[in-house]
This record gives sequence, structure tokens and C-alpha cells, in this order.
Amino acid sequence: MMTINLQPEGSESNQGSNLPSWGPVIVGGFSTAVGMWVIAFAIHIAAPGMPRAAMGAMLLVGQLVGAVAAGRQAKRMGKTPVLIGALAGLLATLLNMLVLGSILTETPAPGGESLVPNAATFVLGFVGLGVLIGAVGGFIGGLLAKAGSELATRQVWLARMGVVTCMAILPLLFIGGLVTSTGSGMAVPDWPTSYSANMFLYPLSHMTEQSDRFFEHSHRLFGSLVGLTTLTFMVLVLMFEPRRWVKWMAVGLFLAVCGQGLLGGGRVVLNKTVLAMIHGIGGQLILALSVATTACLAPAYVRAKATPSVPARLKTLATILIVCFVLQLSFGAALRHFPRSMHSAVSHVLFALVVMVLAMLMSFALTKLYAAAADGEKPSLKVLRVYGKALLHATSLQIVLGIAALWVLLVLAAEDPTKSTARAVVGTIHQFNGAVLLAIVTLSVVWVRRLAWANR
Repeated sequence: MMTINLQPEGSESNQGSNLPSWGPVIVGGFSTAVGMWVIAFAIHIAAPGMPRAAMGAMLLVGQLVGAVAAGRQAKRMGKTPVLIGALAGLLATLLNMLVLGSILTETPAPGGESLVPNAATFVLGFVGLGVLIGAVGGFIGGLLAKAGSELATRQVWLARMGVVTCMAILPLLFIGGLVTSTGSGMAVPDWPTSYSANMFLYPLSHMTEQSDRFFEHSHRLFGSLVGLTTLTFMVLVLMFEPRRWVKWMAVGLFLAVCGQGLLGGGRVVLNKTVLAMIHGIGGQLILALSVATTACLAPAYVRAKATPSVPARLKTLATILIVCFVLQLSFGAALRHFPRSMHSAVSHVLFALVVMVLAMLMSFALTKLYAAAADGEKPSLKVLRVYGKALLHATSLQIVLGIAALWVLLVLAAEDPTKSTARAVVGTIHQFNGAVLLAIVTLSVVWVRRLAWANR
């Protein structure tokens, strides 16, 4: 019988070189950039009239917090907090350059290269400020941590970068949901340019003139950040992860992100709604793959000990659940992109009952398996109890959101067309929670199969 090698070559104790030195820099830089982008997007949505100086101050606070976290990790590893913080700040600033061009551009002229005066000086000052804030944050983080209290291995930092990758994908899915809910898919009618301008130099003033244009262009920019994040994640896994099948998962994730970007571009160029639907389904499947890859990199996954044999029916239930969930996702995407399709509506509503029952059964089975285990085996099965409870809560919330979305669609919006905002908000949250639920289901499946392999 073919077996799968789940253990990395060599123990964690001899994996302490190379990546751990750069771990807090890479993870800190990317996580800080993701956080700053989310803050900026949220401000534009919740407080579009906020003065630019106030927004800049909030973003700098976000960068400082990220640098403090990097400095704390550096001190725990016996590294220099100020240097690590400064490098993490530099990396975050370089990633933020993807959106800086929108501030430095005056007009969306053909080519989009009409930059403000002294743009080069502004860029140098922007980079210098990022490094300075990173150094200050690293210094503060060093004061808040104890030296030498953590042994961070390659496996730890690979898993943490995987978490950052998942966190970068989540806001992209949320913004994509807003694009669909508000019908903004063709707000920017060309690709890869934006109104004939370089996508990264399209002026912020024009981008924020209309909400649909802001949603669509933000979706493109966040997509570029996800592309760089998954590329870095793949390179790190290829360099430091010995398990070949995990490397293939990381490569597959990056290729899927590239394909997703091309599919999104094709949707604009060809103006085909069916491509938008496939694009929406693909985004959630990419999240599932990123979550699965990250789970396989987690030290707890690698160290998982033999547990009582997972019942065959539980593995079967897990497989059926994730297949049915993908089908339900497809029905939901069809309904969101073709809201007048009665077949999609009926299929999505009725099949939701099937998925709900399966999810509840899976949740109860996971928690029951933990409760029935001997005391010595409970630590290995604790993760299943956590995912079981998360599955129960997320499924319950999804049911409530589904009912609310249906009510808004059939009653509120039908009686008063001005309630389209409520429809967009509820529909987007329903779609986003579905993505979170898919991630939980994926984690449950991965861990059920992992503990089953631990018994072989």
C-alpha cells in the first residue's frame, strides 16, 4: 500500500538556521502591509470624508503595531529587535508602493504617468519613514519581550507565513463579494490597464469618485498583494519544506492565484458574467487550498501523535461534506450572478438544508469523538473539538444570514428599491461567512485525515 511521509526530514531542533533569521522580517512585513491595506479600505468605506492626514496617522499606527510584534519575536529569538523592526518596516513599505502610485499621480492621462512634482523625493521620504517607524516599533517590541524565551523553527515560520497568506486572501474575497453585490464588475471597463492608465498609477481621486469604481479597482490592487504574498509563500516552502507533496500544494496555490487573476481579467475584457461566476467560485477554492496548505505546515500537524482510529464513517462524512459544500458554493455563486434564475435560487435554498444537516452531523461527531476519548488521548483530539465548535457556530450564523439575505431580496428590496444597500451588505456578509465556513470545513477534513494517518 502506498504511504505518505508526513514527517519532515530531520527534527525541528536542527531546523533553526536560515529562515528563522528572516522569519519575523518576512512575516512581519507582509502581515503589516495586509493590515494597513485593510485599515485604508475600511476607512474609505466607513469614513470617506476623513482628512488625509488623519488617515495617514491611523495607517502609521498600524505599521507601528506590526513593527512592535516583529520586534517582540526578534527579542524572543535572541535577534536584534531594532534591526528586525526596521527591515520589516522596509518590506511593508515596499509592498505599500503598490498603492502609493495612486497618490502620486495627478491625472488618468493615457499611460497614467503624469506624476506630481517631487514624486521621487516623496517616495524616498515614504521609504525612510517606514524604516524609521519599523525601527521604533522594533525597539518598543524588544522592551516588551524576554530574550531567548522562544525557539522558532523553520516549520513555525512557514506556518505563520501560511496564516498571513490566508489573511491576505480573506479581504480580497470580501471586496470581491462587494463587487458582485453592487454590480461593479465592469466599473473599470479595461484590463490590465484602468481607464488606459497603469493599474498602479490610477489616481486615488478618480478611484474614489464612484463607489463601484472604488470597489472594482480595490479588488484589483488587493489581488496584486495576494499574488506577491502567495509567490513569497511558495518560494519559502520550496526552499525550506522537505515534504514534496506540500511543495506541490504551495506551487498549485500560486498557479491557481495566477489563473484566478487571468480569469478576472478575461471577465472584464470579454464582459462575460459566467466568467465572473467561475471567478467567484475559484476565489473560495483558493482560500480552501491556502488553508489546507497552511494546516499541513503547522508544527502541531507534523507532530501529531497516534490517536484512537478515526471511524471510517467520520472520514466519509468529512469527504461528503466538503463536496456538498463546494456544490452549494456553486449554486450560491450562480444565484448572485444570475439573481433572476429561479433554478439557481431553488437549488441554493434547498441544498442549503442538506449542507446544514451534514455540517451539524460533522460538528457533533467531532465533539463526541473528543468527549469519548481517554484522558491521555484528549490532547491529540482537542483540535477536532475546536473545529467542531467553530463549525457549529459558523453554520448557525450562515443560516441566519441566509434567511436575512432571502428576506432582503424578496421582501425589503422588492418593496423599496432604495434598499439596495441593505441587499448588498447582507449578501456580501453572507458570502464572506460562507468563505470562512469553507475554511473551517477544510481544516476539519485535513485534521480528520491527518489523525487517521497517524494511526497507520
